[in-house]
Amino acid sequence: MLDPSNAGLAQFSAGDTPPEAVMPVFLAMTWAGSQSGQRANRCVDACRTLGYALGEIGVVTELRATEVIVHDRRTGAMTRCAPEMPTWRDVEPLPELNGHCILTLPEQGRWIDATIEQFPGVRGGPAVGRCGGIVDPRTGAVMAGDALGPRLPQGAHVAIGRGHLMLLYTLSPDEASARITGHHMIRHTAEEHRRTGLNLLSVVLARAGESAHLAALLRTTPHPRLHALLDALAGTSLRRAANGDALFDLGDGHAVRLDEFDLPADTPSPVTPA
Repeated sequence: MLDPSNAGLAQFSAGDTPPEAVMPVFLAMTWAGSQSGQRANRCVDACRTLGYALGEIGVVTELRATEVIVHDRRTGAMTRCAPEMPTWRDVEPLPELNGHCILTLPEQGRWIDATIEQFPGVRGGPAVGRCGGIVDPRTGAVMAGDALGPRLPQGAHVAIGRGHLMLLYTLSPDEASARITGHHMIRHTAEEHRRTGLNLLSVVLARAGESAHLAALLRTTPHPRLHALLDALAGTSLRRAANGDALFDLGDGHAVRLDEFDLPADTPSPVTPA
């Protein structure tokens, strides 16, 4: 289970973050703050874990494969860090992905790259970007990000700057994303990622129970299911189960996971990440 005192929780400040982006930013920072090392397939773990965490509060997400090119604006060098079409290498103990993926939030026009720092020279923590002006791959015209509809088409370009580096993402064909989500290892670890996502969200909500400022901030978000969970968690405390699950003590000798709370009948249902 994630450590409630990790750096992501300690360093988060809403600043000018729009209400709908608070949870994507907060969860991405918390996830990144709990990680160490540079595991293979880390981007897939991040997308799946964050997808289930956001899905539990009703946010629609989709894992998308993407080509990544890093442009050094000081030297002009262009480095291709991830190919358009990902492949898997059958190695022990687990298959390794040669490629990269990001998590898109179609209803918000946003995207998350929680593992952006795996690329050489890139610092500054996870990226949560918004699709502003982008190039329509079907026509070549520059358009507002929301003009292409709720889901960015394959071939769409997004970019983010980090110091003297510019990261250029080109969304791969849907077949490429299916190579990742359809791989037997990813299918077989779906429940593990779901539970990890619940643990991630549980740590964030437990901290909100200890901080009036954070609780008030989360109440500004446009997520009715999140608000219902905050109500349900009032007066509970977080502990770790023997299997690593985050459990909330109800004060009567019982403890439950976040997805086991009884919420009002009109509470929106969670959504499964695509």
